[in-house]
Amino acid sequence: MAKLVFIILLLGQFIWVYVKLLDIKFKRMKITYWIVVGLIEIAIVLLGIFYHFGSTQISLIAGTLLLPAFSGEKRNIIGLYFPAFGVCISLNTVWGYLSYYFALKIHYRIFYCVLITWALILLLYFIKKKKQIYLSSIDLTNLELIIINVLTVFIAFSMGAIGNIQKGNVGRYVITLYVFFTTMLCSVIYLLTVYSIFLNRKIQNEEEKLLYQKVTLEAQKEQVDAILESEKKYHQYRHDLSAHLNAIHHMAEKSKIDELKDYCETLLDNAKPINNTVISGNVAVDGILRSYKAKCEETGIGLQMQVQLIGKNVVQDYDLCIIFSNILSNAIEACKKGDTIRLVSYPYNNSLCIMANNPTNKEILINNGEIKTTKNDKTYHGHGLSNIKAVVNKYDGILNIKSQNGMFNVEILI
Repeated sequence: MAKLVFIILLLGQFIWVYVKLLDIKFKRMKITYWIVVGLIEIAIVLLGIFYHFGSTQISLIAGTLLLPAFSGEKRNIIGLYFPAFGVCISLNTVWGYLSYYFALKIHYRIFYCVLITWALILLLYFIKKKKQIYLSSIDLTNLELIIINVLTVFIAFSMGAIGNIQKGNVGRYVITLYVFFTTMLCSVIYLLTVYSIFLNRKIQNEEEKLLYQKVTLEAQKEQVDAILESEKKYHQYRHDLSAHLNAIHHMAEKSKIDELKDYCETLLDNAKPINNTVISGNVAVDGILRSYKAKCEETGIGLQMQVQLIGKNVVQDYDLCIIFSNILSNAIEACKKGDTIRLVSYPYNNSLCIMANNPTNKEILINNGEIKTTKNDKTYHGHGLSNIKAVVNKYDGILNIKSQNGMFNVEILI
């Protein structure tokens, strides 16, 4: 019974470290899945106890059944399994060794060790929560995962050696001291490795924030310039309207039909940019769309747009401008005269769906949703899409990109 309780407490520690400290969440699984997993877990624990397996071994085997229930990148979930378990087991073992050396006579000593470990990981959780540290976005490289797992194995063997040496008599204290310091050295290296990983990620996150802020400012400037230019033309047109009407009236009175036709044609040509204005219901977005509509007309590229936004938009205006600006900028860069760009956006449930496609005569390689630029093209699409991806991730949205049959497609749900 004591072993069963210890296994349950140890599994609880592992789940707490995974979910609360590493921010690896559970998927929404059907109740039948949990019933089946629960029955298998009970069978593993009972068989392990019957065949006199160690509590740690039973817990490790039982814990593997929970891995499919976690959401996220499988490489990280599997790669962090043994280290997360190793942290809990190592802490429990350390308290056990300390109580042994200090000759503390405590009944069910292992349960006190487990409770101390629980207190420590709960304390770490409250510190993490107070400092607002989130680890769900951390993506470890293969090398980092290998280093962490190798160090975990070294620590496990060292701690196991201490336990075995404690049972002997010859050179016990000397060897124990040696193994103890070896374990401490591995632990220090382990902690330094983990710290360097988190420090490196923090630096990367700060760099991404700075880049995002820079892109945001540039997009806002482009947005404001486009809107001001459009408004300037509109007010200029309205200001000159009275003069134009007087001129038309004068030519009509004098029956100067040819001059009147030429004058009206000139007015219609000048009024085209205003008449072709795209109305999305958002002044800022309209400014961006008008600007790129004009660029397409200048370069002979067709632009078909049907833009509808959510009534009460949850996405900030400048973020929408970043998305539309980068989509159209990339598309114009990829197209040649005579090509047509298509852009559609519409509300979908409580989200906004944005779809765009354009022809491309360049080779675009896509791997795991990322643009892989060709050898002769290091800037095409990649930079603009990274800006779009930053906005989509900000709102926990979805970004799909694909290139097939000479067409480049972007799909966003945000």
